[in-house]
Amino acid sequence: MNHLVARAAAEPPPAVPPQLPSLTPREREVLVAIADGLSNAQIGRRLGLRVPTVKAHVSRIMEKLHCESRVQAGLLAMRAGLSGEASPRDKV
Repeated sequence: MNHLVARAAAEPPPAVPPQLPSLTPREREVLVAIADGLSNAQIGRRLGLRVPTVKAHVSRIMEKLHCESRVQAGLLAMRAGLSGEASPRDKV
């Protein structure tokens, strides 16, 4: 694991960011998948979405959460307790 990611993940979780409630239920599902480390194609398979739709959700999530990268969004989700466990088929 990247040293910076490991250090950030070890920090105590902050309060739930105020932007998080503005996510739609589907955006939350996509955010959990991002936190699980899935690619857009894997997220699409997990959620039954086409890749362009996943990309649109990811863009909206990053805009709403003021994140500059997927890693930031994923860490935010993990710290907010939203990350789930990817099923084995998602990692293929």
